[in-house]
Amino acid sequence: MEQRKHVDFVSALIFIVISIFMIFSGIGYYNELLQRREIPFIESPGFLPVIVGSGLLVCSIMLLKRSMENNSLKEITQKIKDGTKAISNKQTLYTLVGIALLGVYIYIIIPLFSAIPGLDSVLYGLGFVLGTIIFLIGIMLYLKATSLLKISIISIVFVIILYILVRIVFNAPLP
Repeated sequence: MEQRKHVDFVSALIFIVISIFMIFSGIGYYNELLQRREIPFIESPGFLPVIVGSGLLVCSIMLLKRSMENNSLKEITQKIKDGTKAISNKQTLYTLVGIALLGVYIYIIIPLFSAIPGLDSVLYGLGFVLGTIIFLIGIMLYLKATSLLKISIISIVFVIILYILVRIVFNAPLP
């Protein structure tokens, strides 16, 4: 039980940082859009990250509080020091690489493919579609999900369905 409380404590701290980042990113998206045109916050692309980040923040604080019950300040300090042991865990490193790949997708692949001249003039969102297919194939290969052929088919079908839902059914913009 004590090991679980330690993992809960470290996870709560990590998720608090992530949720704060999500909230500030959502507000930043709204501020960028607001400079170009007047739009209500509830209609901006920053609304959902703020809502999800706020929910994650509340849940993380509750988890942190639960993991700290019946602990003295000395025990809490020891938990923070023991947090480095969790990072050396093979499963934790595996997860951190997955998170890093997601960061590469968001901050490198999507902007790179969206910036290719003429690509979006063929089909709006084609840069997003190609970048997402490449990311999905890469992450599933990293996770050793199945064969390359099945991974490719799953990625392409998923992105086509996602494109149809977001762009055509909901008429929402793609990155």
